[in-house]
Amino acid sequence: LTLISEAGGIGPLVMMLRSTCETSQTHATVAVFHLSTTADNKTAISTMRAIPLLVRILSTGTPVAQSHAGGALWQLASSAEIGLRSSTPVVFRRWSSC
Repeated sequence: LTLISEAGGIGPLVMMLRSTCETSQTHATVAVFHLSTTADNKTAISTMRAIPLLVRILSTGTPVAQSHAGGALWQLASSAEIGLRSSTPVVFRRWSSC
């Protein structure tokens, strides 16, 4: 996970979250989810403005992308540095039907 961020991989992945290609967007969302598990990556993901894109994917992405976008937002919401604690109930409410 660190090698991907050190190589500058988070920026291109965030750009892929905007893709109109479902496969590319899904792969990028899954990757961002996994990268969001470390503190340094959480900060980078937030700084690169991925959060609004992940929120959009919750309603427009493939089922796999939606699931991983929710997971990534949950990871980001658990970060005090990001300051998203108030967003956590929204994410849980949205996925409560699982």
